[in-house]
Amino acid sequence: MSADRGDERVWAEDLEILPPHYGVDDVPPPLETLLYAWQHTLVDVSPYVLPLMVASAVGYSAEQAAAMISACLTLMGLATFANVTWGNRLPSVLGPSATDTGAMATAGSIYGAPAMWMAGFIAGIFETVVGASGVLAPLRRFLPPYVCGIVVLTIGVSLARVAGGWVFADPDPARAQRAMEAMLKMDKIDMAALRDAADGVVAR
Repeated sequence: MSADRGDERVWAEDLEILPPHYGVDDVPPPLETLLYAWQHTLVDVSPYVLPLMVASAVGYSAEQAAAMISACLTLMGLATFANVTWGNRLPSVLGPSATDTGAMATAGSIYGAPAMWMAGFIAGIFETVVGASGVLAPLRRFLPPYVCGIVVLTIGVSLARVAGGWVFADPDPARAQRAMEAMLKMDKIDMAALRDAADGVVAR
């Protein structure tokens, strides 16, 4: 009699569950905290990619795009400090929203940068008022983990579409086609191999 598929092993190795080094209410030493903060800043690509998407949509120069990235990093630091001090106090880094980025880029490309910034300003005030009022608290029971997971997946797919447009934005259709065909055969994206494929270099 076959065993239930739910009882089958997922990993061949025996996994060892280790206790966390720090508890939820523990505070690491100051230097270690700064190291973790720097690590999070380096691995988070959203303050670099998302402002560039908006800057590209509204036609900003390279200097203006760089200023947007600097402003984004500064506001991320201030918002994260406020959140962990007076907000929900969770160990999370607040950053730009991918969903808002799509809306802002669309508004900026159609109506221009001033209208985009004013829309973002008004939306920020509205979101602050709604969040502070607590009216959304009863809706939390309608947002189980799998619903939130679908939302995050949708955001990732939309960003992947933008990234794909950048990767294959080549004036030569033949080069773009070769890169696309190479990517469809990959289990993991290899940018060097994509460049070689676009140039007509056959992988060995």
